[in-house]
Amino acid sequence: MPRGRSPSLRAALDTVAMSFELARHSAARPWEAERARIELLDASQVLDIRTGDPDWDAAFAFSQKAAHGLFFSGSEHLPNPSFVNARHVDNGFSRKGDGGDYPPSWNGQSPLESYYISSILHGAPHIAKNLLLNFLSTQDEDGELDNKPGLGAQRGKLIAAPLLTSLAWKYYQATQDEAFLANLSEAN
Repeated sequence: MPRGRSPSLRAALDTVAMSFELARHSAARPWEAERARIELLDASQVLDIRTGDPDWDAAFAFSQKAAHGLFFSGSEHLPNPSFVNARHVDNGFSRKGDGGDYPPSWNGQSPLESYYISSILHGAPHIAKNLLLNFLSTQDEDGELDNKPGLGAQRGKLIAAPLLTSLAWKYYQATQDEAFLANLSEAN
């Protein structure tokens, strides 16, 4: 199971008693309220694009929904949610158990991919902020940011591209969050 997922999404825990208690707790949750909360969250993060062509409208809506589905919660190695580039049956399993052997589509966020996915998810500017904060969490004593930090402690071991500045500016244009820009300039 990928790191950062909620314990309530696990199929089994360490003991039968713990697994049973988790299953009992999960079954007792107010599922209608949970579903309503998720639907409201989804609706608040997706831009409603109307082109006049129902097929294009559906394509734009689906691309945003698919992009949201690429994100995993932060981990002990990255403080904020990050994304993978593919969600297939063959992805997500790590023989090592730590994610160090994930394929390239699962081994971290690059500046270019971060900029691209934040463009698709323009209705959720906090995503750009979280991705920037993930890069900043890799800053070394020389002020250099890693090019491809991953949730499983993967690192690209190259210096991140200056495209991150454009990502910060895009976030600012969407939110007018001057405090965040000031904190970024202080970090560098």
